[in-house]
Amino acid sequence: MSALLDRLVVNETFQSFEEIERFVERLASELFMPCRIKDSKTIEKYNDSLKNVDYYLNPKLRFHHATFVCSHFGNHRDRSKGKRTTQNVRACKCSFYFKVVYQRGSKNFRISDVCREHQNHPMSESTIKTFRVKERLPNEMVDIIKSTIGAGGQPTRIRQRALLQFGKDLPAKHIQNMRQEITGLPKDEWKNAAELLNSYAIKNKENTIQVLHDQNDVITHIFIQLSVQKELYKSFGQLIQYDGTYRTNKCGMPLYTLLIEDNYGVGQPIAYCFMREETSSSIKLALEMFAKCNNVEVTEVVITDKDCAELAAFTEVFPLATQLLCQFHVLAAVDRRLKIAKLGDDEREEIFQQFRKAVYAQSEDDLAEAAGYLSSLEHDNLGEYFENFWFKRPELWSTTHRTHYFTKGNNTTNRLEKFHSTMKNVGHRKLMFSELIQILLDIICLRVRDRNQKAVDTTVKFTTETIPPILKDFAKQVTTYAYGLVNNQMKLKTSGYSITNTGTFGFVITTSLRTYEVESDLTKCSCSFFATYHLPCRHILFVGNIHDVMLPIDKYDPCWNEDKVDDELQKNKKDSVSEGRDVSPKAIENSRRPRKIITSDDMWNIGNQLAKQWCDAIQNLSLPAFNGQINLLKRMIEGAKKNEVVVFDLPNINGTIDTVEETPDRELRPMASSVANYGSCKENPEQASFTPSTTPNKTPTSSRASSVVTYGSRKENPVQASFTPSTTPRKKRTYSKGQQNSMEDELKTLSKIPKSPAKKQKTSQLKNLILPYNQRPAGHPRKKNEMFLKWVLGVERANAYITPGNKKKVEEEDLLVIPDEVNNAVVEEAVLKELPLFMQLFTADAWVAVNQLIDAKKSAKEKDELVFACILCKKTIKGNSSCIACDSCQQGLI
Repeated sequence: MSALLDRLVVNETFQSFEEIERFVERLASELFMPCRIKDSKTIEKYNDSLKNVDYYLNPKLRFHHATFVCSHFGNHRDRSKGKRTTQNVRACKCSFYFKVVYQRGSKNFRISDVCREHQNHPMSESTIKTFRVKERLPNEMVDIIKSTIGAGGQPTRIRQRALLQFGKDLPAKHIQNMRQEITGLPKDEWKNAAELLNSYAIKNKENTIQVLHDQNDVITHIFIQLSVQKELYKSFGQLIQYDGTYRTNKCGMPLYTLLIEDNYGVGQPIAYCFMREETSSSIKLALEMFAKCNNVEVTEVVITDKDCAELAAFTEVFPLATQLLCQFHVLAAVDRRLKIAKLGDDEREEIFQQFRKAVYAQSEDDLAEAAGYLSSLEHDNLGEYFENFWFKRPELWSTTHRTHYFTKGNNTTNRLEKFHSTMKNVGHRKLMFSELIQILLDIICLRVRDRNQKAVDTTVKFTTETIPPILKDFAKQVTTYAYGLVNNQMKLKTSGYSITNTGTFGFVITTSLRTYEVESDLTKCSCSFFATYHLPCRHILFVGNIHDVMLPIDKYDPCWNEDKVDDELQKNKKDSVSEGRDVSPKAIENSRRPRKIITSDDMWNIGNQLAKQWCDAIQNLSLPAFNGQINLLKRMIEGAKKNEVVVFDLPNINGTIDTVEETPDRELRPMASSVANYGSCKENPEQASFTPSTTPNKTPTSSRASSVVTYGSRKENPVQASFTPSTTPRKKRTYSKGQQNSMEDELKTLSKIPKSPAKKQKTSQLKNLILPYNQRPAGHPRKKNEMFLKWVLGVERANAYITPGNKKKVEEEDLLVIPDEVNNAVVEEAVLKELPLFMQLFTADAWVAVNQLIDAKKSAKEKDELVFACILCKKTIKGNSSCIACDSCQQGLI
């Protein structure tokens, strides 16, 4: 180990950059010093900076110089501009680094500078595993993931397979949209499910797997609880949520789940039970199986929905626990009853709001006031309904009666509902029963791995927020979630508080609303926050700051303490590997999506739309250009009748470009390559040009040429057409006086043709668009946002963000890279004044890049080097102009 550090000295040499990489890998694996490249210069960039080609270096060297730093190197650079004040980052001012430079004379790499001192972070085998390294995945694994994505695979199954078969713990975000269809399972799903459950029972004797039958040998209960779930309940079982869900399997057995909240504020399932019937006796039997293998005295509070069977069963099995109802289900039940009463909308809303006040009442007086109103209702016996069904036991659902219970802030079963929703997204009713059980077990194993990862991350990630002195020791002992709850209490205003020291009886805090009692050792307070979380409240913190008393961190509930890294790693290894799936999932069927079939009706609709656009485009052309377009269309119709594939502006077999000459009847003649197969278009996508005829006695069909991009296989590599003007002098055509008068009359007639509504609107929009920003008509702010996005993203990328309902912010990689491609309107004074209004459209990094582009445009404007393209004819214009159309196009629109 010391030999590695001995090489970290100035003038130490390495024969190749690969040797340096192996040296860095040894630092991470043997000395637990993870490093990354901070500053570097590749050989390609170095060669580009040289003027003499003789001094170029071999690209196989890869880097000219590189600086390797510790993963905790430097200070955190906040890019959120104050929006994210609390962040956990790796940077903690560690000073370890070394720089290597390639020596041209000795042809090796030499260490030019080094600092071997690590600061402010631990170095151990457990922490080194938290650093994700960019690595190339095996080809077999990549093929499996691609095939699974194509088949719509399930992220949980893919992640578990990658972990067990390849040893790769992939992040969930890489595979979160996958779904898969598994085939080839046995038809006897009960037998297969029994084999799966039996395998888990044999692997670990602490796992509880029970299957109950009735007298007719029909399965009534399937109870599942792994050893890791028992440990979770033992540590965090003070609060339990219990509920069932349907449509999880095709066997018609609802799934009931017991769920707790851990020290990271995440809901964790601690037991599963499938039931044939949902009676009170059936639920009681499932809870008794849970009570046999767990100490139910740990539980203080149980939250369920409004189900009498669940309430009766919990009362018998959990006699020491307090029963509470989910407030969401309570409100939903009353809303259903009011709909049956056939009341008016206003009256029903008034009654519902009164009951809502009773649910969230903060005092007995507020509850009594709402109860008096609701109990006096006479319509459809509503008063009797509220009196008998709700106000006889308001302690089950009213907030004023549950402020002194350890609920951890849970007043609903939303955590459990969210878990059921996640489980249904992973699986579906068509799954075999054994597959559903496997998904449930995989979910708990992966969640335990995530818990262990969070425990390790706390040792290598450090908060950027300043910790108050009174909370420094407390923050080291509890999780970041618990610390966040207490830190929010610290930020509450206490300016109006007065404190009285009663001696051994503690302190009395008097506020503008009420009085609170704090014990002298700061271990307890009479407020609702302390009762709800068993954590220091704002009153305890206020007393501690005034009297300079340290918090007794060992006296608060240990359920919020941080987990031990070593113990959790061992548990992680045992649960997620040995109890997870030890065989790869069944073969995945590669189901390719069928290609869309284009019918004759679809072809007619596409052609009809293009024809309308073509008519709008030609109605203002000059007469020669108009005749050329008509003749071109006639030729295309003839080719369509002959079933020809027409391709314009393609090189012929000899590699030359065919020219188009005007025929005596002014019709366009097809080029030699106008009928071509698609294969040749793919293989030889060359630069094509359109060259008018050079014959003196011929007149070109049109003075304007446009590129025609082919369809089908040439979509990916379209041939870009360009116009090459003729250099041969042409003979001027003369007309008789009668012919000239006839042409003038025809032009006057065409000029009187009224424009279509679409053309009028388009022309009006173009006129507004060529005006400077401050002279354009004022519009909706959203239109300004759309305009600005098109300037800095381009039209195609901007359309993806301006769709209705889209709330996604622009990412940095979607911005235009070259400043000349950005619209020059961004440097107008009117735009710069409104620039802060557009910041909400971009992420923090993207907004920094936008400002860099605007700075580059400002610099070009000062040097009179702005370059832009006319939006109508695409002509390149140089100079400092506030419009975005050339002079000729502006004159045509005015």
